[in-house]
Amino acid sequence: MLAYTGLRPVRTVNVNNPKKDRFGAIPPESAVEQYKELNKLDDAIFEKTWKIVSECGEQERHFNGLQNSYRTLASTWLLAMFGGIGFFLAQKLEYGNSYRLFLIWAVALAGCLGLVLLWVMDLLVYHRLLDAVFVEGVKLERCYSWLPPFRNNMLRVQHGGVLPKVVWFYLGSSGSAALISTISLVLWIHSNHGLFAAVIAGAIQITASVAGLGLLRSRSLPEYGDEDLKPNTEANRKR
Repeated sequence: MLAYTGLRPVRTVNVNNPKKDRFGAIPPESAVEQYKELNKLDDAIFEKTWKIVSECGEQERHFNGLQNSYRTLASTWLLAMFGGIGFFLAQKLEYGNSYRLFLIWAVALAGCLGLVLLWVMDLLVYHRLLDAVFVEGVKLERCYSWLPPFRNNMLRVQHGGVLPKVVWFYLGSSGSAALISTISLVLWIHSNHGLFAAVIAGAIQITASVAGLGLLRSRSLPEYGDEDLKPNTEANRKR
């Protein structure tokens, strides 16, 4: 069961049904049994295991901090792109509307490419390094029932992880930039070279955008073949 202090859920022991955890799933042992086991634990084993867990936590915080920096930069980049587009829409340009469309296409394309580069560095580089450490922490928590199951609880409340949600953040951001870029390109070419050239250019950019973003999405999602990052089950705790 849960006791709520403000907005933060705090675990309490269900003495009537100690096999139920706060999520109603098959949990590790109840808090009482966990603390009893911890009190019986040999100090040397505790120290060795806790050093490994602490090192995992330090590495996780390091890579998580790097990822937060990239996501903050991605949000700033997206807002800067919209700000630049709004600026060109509000200005009276000397060369007319055609030049305005070209500038919007250039800004939106630069925004899309910048977001894609941030996506690659965040999810294809640093998130994989984070996962390499996080998986080991999950295994340790399932191997030693006296360890607080922080990582397993994170997986459970997030239904397996936050990665798909972050992928949608990058996909929506870069996809919106690509869409604005495509629309402005089609309008610009249509005003200067006719409908046929605009359709061809639009089809090429749409195809490239869909293929590129689809490839990035498929490469960003996890490809674990075992149960390492799935929510905790009784079978996992016996492995």
